[in-house]
Amino acid sequence: SATYDPSTNTLTLNNFSYTGEGYAIPDTESGAIIYSNGNLNLKLVGANSITYEKPADPFVASEGFFVEGDLTVTEDSNGSLTATAGYLGIYSAGNLTIPGGNTSVKAIGTDGDSIGIHSNGNLTINGGKVEAIGSSCGIAVQNGLTLNGGMATVKGSEYGIMSQYDIIINSGTLEATASGDYGIGVVG
Repeated sequence: SATYDPSTNTLTLNNFSYTGEGYAIPDTESGAIIYSNGNLNLKLVGANSITYEKPADPFVASEGFFVEGDLTVTEDSNGSLTATAGYLGIYSAGNLTIPGGNTSVKAIGTDGDSIGIHSNGNLTINGGKVEAIGSSCGIAVQNGLTLNGGMATVKGSEYGIMSQYDIIINSGTLEATASGDYGIGVVG
């Protein structure tokens, strides 16, 4: 099931599974299965999976999650998420935070130049298990990545991880690989 509490901006996915096309995002050429026009809290319970099938319109960039604010996986999450889409598995215009514990997040971009996880803010991984796969980058982050625990596995062809600013590893394990250029690239 999928339930939304507007008083806390919390979407709870409880053993939720969806495969199909998504919502056409206003004023863009993108579609997403889960779209938020502001901050979103995400609670994961059980095994959850969303897959954006190839859109009928070839000019639509398909995305699993498209959040026009901060995306925060809640501390009380104890489940998993696999988000698969053509262009972006998970996109956050703000910060993206993944908690510790037993949370598992896997994001896959399948088309050419795709990205598994893209954050225009800071990406903070406090624990759990994160896997990001893209044909271009596994993870692209604007303001930097901080790993405070857990295991992050990132794969891309051009970059495993591309960051405009620092990549800080305080604890945990980061494995970043690229078939072509760089496992990790910091351009700022």
